[in-house]
Amino acid sequence: MPQAAPINGFGPPHKPPECRVQHGWQLCKQHSKDQKLLADYIVYMKRDKEKNNWSQEAGNVAKFLFYMDPTTPSLEFVRDIETTRRFFRELADVGLQKQTLANYLKSVKAFVRYSVVATSLSNTDPGLYTIARQYLEKLDDITSTLIKQVSKKVVGKRLNVPLVNSRTARRVTEMLTGKEKRPPVCLPWESTGDNLDQANKLFQDLFPVTLSGAPPGKKIRESVVRENVKVCYDKWRSVQQELRIRDVIAQFPCRRPSERQIQRYIDRQDWLTNKITAETVVPAWKPAEQLMEVLDSTAILKLVRSQKWKGLIVKDDEVKGKTVMTTRDFAKDEVVCDYHGIPISKAEGKKLLVCTGQDEMGYLLFYKNSRGQGCCIDAKTLPCPCHPGRATFGRLINHSRKKYNLKPIVKTVSIDGNDQDVIYLKATRPILCDEELSFDYGVRRKSFQGKAAGLEWLDD
Repeated sequence: MPQAAPINGFGPPHKPPECRVQHGWQLCKQHSKDQKLLADYIVYMKRDKEKNNWSQEAGNVAKFLFYMDPTTPSLEFVRDIETTRRFFRELADVGLQKQTLANYLKSVKAFVRYSVVATSLSNTDPGLYTIARQYLEKLDDITSTLIKQVSKKVVGKRLNVPLVNSRTARRVTEMLTGKEKRPPVCLPWESTGDNLDQANKLFQDLFPVTLSGAPPGKKIRESVVRENVKVCYDKWRSVQQELRIRDVIAQFPCRRPSERQIQRYIDRQDWLTNKITAETVVPAWKPAEQLMEVLDSTAILKLVRSQKWKGLIVKDDEVKGKTVMTTRDFAKDEVVCDYHGIPISKAEGKKLLVCTGQDEMGYLLFYKNSRGQGCCIDAKTLPCPCHPGRATFGRLINHSRKKYNLKPIVKTVSIDGNDQDVIYLKATRPILCDEELSFDYGVRRKSFQGKAAGLEWLDD
């Protein structure tokens, strides 16, 4: 039998107070988080779900898996719901708080849901996949019982009232005088008039709104807020939906996602109730306020690598030649594309400029990097070595000194382990569909020792 991993990862485990009872110490043993099943789940929580409390959840699951099978962590526990119930009964017997039990149960449910939704279990073992789905439904029964116990305790604590049974209540009532039996004008949990805000606050204090949390059941709601229960319940659902919309938007900080991308992300979440739709997210989307801090996000770097910028098309113009037009609206500060080419030094760029005709000067973009060094992007050389056979958009966007709708911003990012400057082109204002894109090249007719003097279009 393998040794249980130390609680904090090294040294002899220290027994927490809740485990200092007979048999309780066994419940604190856990499998090593380096085991593949747990390691994959940790990666999922950190990378895909971006959970801040992943370590605690992984610890809960590791202890549960050790209890179910001390030899090795596996999904075979879904075949044994009775041992699962015994695990939670023993946790209660050692004196854990009901809220702590609820956290354990939530962690186990999230792990099983991950195994069902985010892994290839349905293909590799269809039988176990079916049993796992049934296991989730049985966990809901355990959850329902536990939530009722937790809610009663929380209500009593928050309202500073003891939890009593009906016999005690009748006994106390018999001792009261007629005046004492009269109810107060307005109970603290009643939501009438000015107290509606207090009722909403109480409701959300007792049942905190979280991304994945389920709303309390009807009986529990009515036990807390006697009047305007529906108002408080609808407010709770509305706050959670707003929270979920913000979570989805945060996954796409630079460019507006398609409804398909949004729906794909929503489907990966464990939002079984109070779901939001892609149609409600798209109108609420806007770029991240701290745009520079997210220009190295996975989604935007994927576009830099592939150069598959959507929402753009190249058209021919009788006067300008090639133009880049939009095929959808773009929001202010949204990243439209990048100016892609071969990164070279400023000196190399000047040498290349000597043998460049006036009509092709726009294919050399000079800039200063984050260290203040002069650099150049060579978009003149075709095809691009890293994208042979693909025409990139940035090099075809025309110049405008007065009516530009794009602005270049420089960001040093890590691509394939190497630091690289990327010139992003972001919208300076809302851009409509079928509108031509342009940005100020930063070149004037007197630039480059007057070599651009004959380019009148630089003044436009």
